[in-house]
Amino acid sequence: MFLIQSLDAYVIKIAHRGASGYALENTLEAFEKAIAMGCDGIELDVRRCASGELVVVHDESIDRISNETGLVENLTLTQLKNATLKNGESIVTLQEALEYINGRVFTDIELKVCGVAHDIVEMINNLIARGFNHSHFIVSSFIHEELAKVKTLNENVHIMPLFVAELVDCVGYTKNLKASYVGMAKEFLSQKLVKDIHNNGLRIFVYTVNEPVLIDKMKNLGIDGIMSDYPDLI
Repeated sequence: MFLIQSLDAYVIKIAHRGASGYALENTLEAFEKAIAMGCDGIELDVRRCASGELVVVHDESIDRISNETGLVENLTLTQLKNATLKNGESIVTLQEALEYINGRVFTDIELKVCGVAHDIVEMINNLIARGFNHSHFIVSSFIHEELAKVKTLNENVHIMPLFVAELVDCVGYTKNLKASYVGMAKEFLSQKLVKDIHNNGLRIFVYTVNEPVLIDKMKNLGIDGIMSDYPDLI
């Protein structure tokens, strides 16, 4: 069983939207490839569709990934399931994705929209009641108020605020959210920031790093985890 806590001296390998450099993003094929490549975690994206279910899609629309068009929020689950993805699969719900991954690695659930915190926590709680544990999940987002709601609903759920730039007090902001992880764009990492994060008992994951030279640079900075479309390169 994967345990995030057991990786103190290890660079955590996180497959960005699955092994999306080798298979269509956010699909079961991409998830399976990531696991076969020895990743520790899979990052995936969550939106709510018109009929209320949470589905694993990155973009606002399905235009780029399927043979159909339309906004996720305007399409029912039936309509989304009827769209053929470019790898021949169908769009999966978050529930389906988590059950497919089945705790073989941890899942980084990125919230792309507001108003889903309650459903996310309820889903995690139900899976924990079935034998999963909190180390199987991280909930991340650029929508930090949604992460605060997650923490209010279940303080044991791991959360990770994502930052596209370094804030004046990134560490203080993260601690105020009661988060354990910082998700930072690779362009804004520095030795000072990494040290500050570690000195405050936090861990830092960096996204999205695909080039071997940059992967080595991130490792030399002492980051805790790397998100990549090519997890086998980490």
